[in-house]
Amino acid sequence: MKHTINLFLLIFAIVQVGLAQTSFTPYTELGARFGVLSSGNYFVGETKATPFIGTSMGFRVLYQEEKHFGILTEINYNQLSLSNQDGNFAIDYIQVPFLSHLNFPIKNLSLSVNFGPYGIFLLTKDPSVYLQRSFLYGLMGGFAVNYSIKHFVVSAESRYYFNLPSNNLDDETMRNKWPEISISLSYRINSKSKSTR
Repeated sequence: MKHTINLFLLIFAIVQVGLAQTSFTPYTELGARFGVLSSGNYFVGETKATPFIGTSMGFRVLYQEEKHFGILTEINYNQLSLSNQDGNFAIDYIQVPFLSHLNFPIKNLSLSVNFGPYGIFLLTKDPSVYLQRSFLYGLMGGFAVNYSIKHFVVSAESRYYFNLPSNNLDDETMRNKWPEISISLSYRINSKSKSTR
């Protein structure tokens, strides 16, 4: 665990030094998004995450300090479910990540890498979904491909979450990580000047 935290801190420091720019005008970007999400959850009696599928909607604020480096925070409401031969299962929660944002634009297309801490506030869940805490926090990392058409942005993103407290109160090494994949459409406005990113 200590090695994971040190790795995130090292990457954060390298990015700030290596991507520093002097000819870039910082800007703030506000956005609202809606998308389809697949995220892993745990069932009672299982130690491997099972993908749930549903919708995700929320707001994002990006402060782009350098051409390739910024700070991104989001507030997302995720509503996920799974139907199989055993029944229908559901979970919904609020997710608040605070992330370092690396951005590499190529005309209307951009590649981004996000990493940093997050918090999850559980709202409701099916009793069969294994989650012993109502609040989770940890570290996540991932990458996204974005295509922009004026103020609209279509994104495909993959993230990986690692809880610092486990979902399991009895064993901190169990049920504490899962992948997430999303496709979303967002509307974004920003305060940047006419200079390009």
